[in-house]
Order: sequence, then structure tokens, then C-alpha cells
Amino acid sequence: MTRTTLAFVTSVFLVSAFAPRVFAQAYDRNGPWVGASIGFAIEDFDDDGVDFDDTGVAGATVGYRVHPHIGLEGRFEHTFNFDGNAPFNDIDVSVWSLTANAQFYILTGQFQPYFALGIGVGQAEIDVHGPGGGNETDTDAVGRVGLGLDSYVTPNLVVGVEGMFNFGFGDVGDFNYGSLEALLKYRF
Repeated sequence: MTRTTLAFVTSVFLVSAFAPRVFAQAYDRNGPWVGASIGFAIEDFDDDGVDFDDTGVAGATVGYRVHPHIGLEGRFEHTFNFDGNAPFNDIDVSVWSLTANAQFYILTGQFQPYFALGIGVGQAEIDVHGPGGGNETDTDAVGRVGLGLDSYVTPNLVVGVEGMFNFGFGDVGDFNYGSLEALLKYRF
């Protein structure tokens, strides 16, 4: 009985002493991830008097944690149609982007807030319905900046939220939007 009690107490002590460290290291480990996001896109267009509605946005990511405080990510993101109303036309605008992003993690535990910054290429497709309508596609450089929060459900499964401002340069400079997205990631 004494041996069993001693073995039990020793086991509990060892598990309680080392388990938090093992799990904490699992959250900030280096390695790849894949993910998906969905959310809302809030237009901030330079629109010359056209009233646009907000829309939805969806994305896919592939990333790699290179340091406990730094992650690198490739992201494809696409908005649904921003519907616009002009006096004689209806206008639909959709925007997609492919960006390389850096994420700077402030904390490395189960809850990990971060700052994100990225640059890439994007395209805006404008469809004008009505008199004198037509279709135009503009492609140019884009950037994104914002804040996010990763929350680990397990050491491999992450849910989170991200608030970003997506902005364009040159030909797509008129089609800026903010996004608020829910994230799901799987870390290998």
C-alpha cells in the first residue's frame, strides 16, 4: 500500500510539474499550418457618389511558424459582390487578393494575439448593369494590416478572429475594405 501511494503521489507530482510546460511548448512550436476564414467585408471605396453595400469575404491560408513570436502566411481572399447603386446603373464589384503576410505574436500561450502585415497582388472586377454598362478588371499591388487572435482548442486545432484593413495601390486603389473574419486553422 505504501509503494502504491508513493508511486501515485510521485506520478501526480511529475505530471503536474511538467504537463503545463509540455502543452505551452506545443502552442508556440515552429511548423506549418493550413486554414480557412469567412466573415464580413466593409467597403471603404473611393466611389464618386455610388452607394455600395457591405458583403461577405472568404479565404484560405497556408503558413509556417518560423519563431515562437513570428509566423509567415500566404493567403488567398475573395469578397462576394459589393452591390452599388448609381442613378441609372447597378454596379457590382468583387475583389480578390493573394498576399504574403507576417504575423507577430504578442503572447505564446493558449491565447495568442498578434499584429499582421502583408503585401501582394489583387484584382477588382467591376460589372456595370444598365445603360452604357460593361465590365472592367483592374489588377495591381495590395496590402493588408490588422490585428488577430488565435485560440488553441488543442495543440493542433486553432480557432480565431481577425480584423484587417485591405488596401490597394494604383489601379485597385479605389477598392479598399475592412474585414472581420472567423478563422479555423490546423497546425501540423
